[in-house]
Amino acid sequence: MFVGGSLGALARWGIVELVGRNGDFRTGTFTANLIGAALLGFLAGRLSSRVGILWNLLGVGLAGALTTFSGFVVEGVLIVESTGLAMAVLYVGASVVAGLWVAAVARTHGVKR
Repeated sequence: MFVGGSLGALARWGIVELVGRNGDFRTGTFTANLIGAALLGFLAGRLSSRVGILWNLLGVGLAGALTTFSGFVVEGVLIVESTGLAMAVLYVGASVVAGLWVAAVARTHGVKR
């Protein structure tokens, strides 16, 4: 879990640095969260059990550190402070809807046939 978490945190930092932001919309965090949701959705479909080394390494560690809820919430607050409630609602709403969709699609692709 520690190794996966370290890699996930580094990946999140790299994505946020690479993608950056689009005005007040935190595009980097949005992208990192969608990638993490896709990874976790795929793993939930692929792995027969949500216990064990692979789940802890990739699911809890890597995807967990890549998609931190606390970072997401703080960025929502920062958007409210800098731009106002409307942009924050757009950011949070788009993140939740897109995250659910990406996770569902990825889980479908992860299911063994």
